[in-house]
Amino acid sequence: MSIYNEKRLFEREICLIENSSMNEENKKIILEYKSYLIATRIGILRTVRYIMVLRLISEKFNNKTFSDWTKKDVIEVLEKIEIAEYSPHTKREYDKTLKKFFKWHKGKDWEGLECIKGNRKIDRKPDILSKDEVLAVIKAARHPRNRAMVALLYEGGFRIGELASIKCKDIEFNSYGGKVKVRGKTGERLVPFVMSESYLKVWMSMHPAPEEDKPLFVGLCTKSYGNSLSYTMYRNIVKRAVAGAGIKKRITPHTFRHSRATHLASTLTESEMCHYLGWEIGSDMPKIYVHLSGRDIDNAIYNKVYGLKTEDSKHQNNIKPVECPRCKESCGPTSEYCYRCGMPLKEEKVFEIEKEENSLKKFFYKAAEENIDLIREFNKALEFIEIIKNDAEIQESLEDERRRRGQPKT
Repeated sequence: MSIYNEKRLFEREICLIENSSMNEENKKIILEYKSYLIATRIGILRTVRYIMVLRLISEKFNNKTFSDWTKKDVIEVLEKIEIAEYSPHTKREYDKTLKKFFKWHKGKDWEGLECIKGNRKIDRKPDILSKDEVLAVIKAARHPRNRAMVALLYEGGFRIGELASIKCKDIEFNSYGGKVKVRGKTGERLVPFVMSESYLKVWMSMHPAPEEDKPLFVGLCTKSYGNSLSYTMYRNIVKRAVAGAGIKKRITPHTFRHSRATHLASTLTESEMCHYLGWEIGSDMPKIYVHLSGRDIDNAIYNKVYGLKTEDSKHQNNIKPVECPRCKESCGPTSEYCYRCGMPLKEEKVFEIEKEENSLKKFFYKAAEENIDLIREFNKALEFIEIIKNDAEIQESLEDERRRRGQPKT
């Protein structure tokens, strides 16, 4: 099942074309073009985009039958598109659609094609999250499902459709973290993960339908419980987490792919990036992200050739999991407590808890100075807590319950 409701969008656009104010001949031509696109395995969403643009061109700019268009008609329509208050991205979509359509309809040698450049450059760089901002978004995602989703979305650099394709059986843990099988534009591929391991383990331990063929990320509300998430649901999860992190940038689920690609571009080769991020070998996409990452030649010479550590290289830390000092379990980089044994992961947190415990004990003993029975009951309670701590069977039962609820040990 697609997260984009492709079938509904496709049927809606066909209905809009059939009921459009454009001339009947253009309706017929657009629907024939639609059949050609589908037959040549152009995706449903891309097909919808192409035929929608052709409908809008015929309705708004020139309702002349496409078969009668001349070079002059193309120039006039391109002028109207350029003057219109469209974004650079939308204008580029119009250019691409016209060029592809008329190559099919009039042949690649038609004179009108020379006016359509089709390579309009967009100067605005996509918003990129820094590594610290990625961690802030993961931390702000309140539910274990959402934390696992955001962490894996970033670490794998996945397209949102790839993330939605993952099933429970596609996750395989190992001594390094694990691997996940995804299905993308270039087919299936195995993607390693490290940072996401603990977030995934916590979420999968409380997954409402952990059968092997069930989607990894499912709805938790009454209507969508145990079912696949829609694109809108994914987008809203990201939107809430970004807002909770106090980030003002324009962030979508795809921003995490842009960000991961930019971060990887400073360390991976272009062929490694193609394999990891699901591009065709030889794609120009890695070059874009190498440029965005500002891969520093000076640092490469100092670090790799001469083995010198510059100030910039010292701050290029990867997002890494944190090892629990007690049970050695790998925990998420935003975690304050070990999800397995409940141990505080930061030294300052241990001191903070000990300080609070000592403060509470002092307060209690001071309040109970005149009541010996209260002190006896308090000591009995402490002894009972110690018994529970040292009873393996009780601890195992408590841990099972905590895992079910997605809570850390307290």
